[in-house]
Order: sequence, then C-alpha cells, then structure tokens
Amino acid sequence: MPWKNGGGETFEILISPVDASFDDLEWRVSMARVSSDGPFSSLPGLDRTLTVLSGDALTLSDNEGSVRLTTKSAPFSFVGERNLVGKVEGRTVMDLNVMTRRGRARHTVRRGHLSGRTVLEADDQALSMIFLLEPGLRVSGQRLEKHDSVVVAVDGLPLEVVADDLINILVVDIYSLPV
Repeated sequence: MPWKNGGGETFEILISPVDASFDDLEWRVSMARVSSDGPFSSLPGLDRTLTVLSGDALTLSDNEGSVRLTTKSAPFSFVGERNLVGKVEGRTVMDLNVMTRRGRARHTVRRGHLSGRTVLEADDQALSMIFLLEPGLRVSGQRLEKHDSVVVAVDGLPLEVVADDLINILVVDIYSLPV
C-alpha cells in the first residue's frame, strides 16, 4: 500500500483492527522500502519504532537533531507528529515500522536471538511477534525465511520453535491499554 505522503510503499504485516486506516488503527506492524530522500509521513497520535532491516543507512533529521540507522542500530522510537526527513545512504533501505495509537496501545521492539528448541509464550498482557532477520527457524516443521514472522497471541497456546543455528530476530510486543 502507498505511504500516507505518497513517497513510497509499505508491506503491511499485521494491523488492528483489520482494514483500519491511519485514522482509526490501534496498532500496525509493516515493512517499508525507502528508495529516496524525503519527509516522513506525519502521523499524529501514533507512537512509532523503526528498525533498519537491509540496505546501507538511513539518517533521520529534524530541528531536534539527527540519528543514523543501520542494520546494526537499536530500534529507533519517535512520535508520529515529529517532522522527520529521511536521507538514504547507498542502497535502498528496507525497514520494519511498528505503530501504536497513543492512549490505546503501546509497544516495544528489541533485538534478540533464538537457538535450538525454544518454547515461545506471550506476555499475559501482550501480543508478541518474532520477526526473523535471517532464515532458519522451523515452526510445526515448516522452515521460515528471512523477514517472515511468528505471532504468539495473548491467551494462546505456547509455541515451540526450532532454530537451525543462532538466529537473529526482532521481538515486537504490543500491549492494548484499558479504555
């Protein structure tokens, strides 16, 4: 789907509620391809976290300063109202973008790894998603590839996964807040 500002495209992974727009989503997880320099979409009321998945580097700047993000950088969190401008260094950047509606949900994104046989259980308050930064994780005998994801839902059954080797991942936790 096109970005809100028309400057690129997004590959939606998960959204709540299903078929929500920017105006009524509670949360969303997506990947975006950033091929050229330009302003980020203004998304008032949303808290965002961006993690570079591939490409060289993406520098985000505004009057508060700048941050240079690479595939080794920690996830970068910011408010959707922030008037950031992105500058792509070198190759096209692919990123993971997590958004939550302020006051209705919150999220965390962190780097981690899996190895061997692991039982995944969601936090009793969160929807948890494991996003693969490289291939080699098997779930129910099916091998997942780079940029695939596994969701561990609140009140869901524990999920057993098997990593072929040490697998680098992102862990996304989304918490719905009481209304």
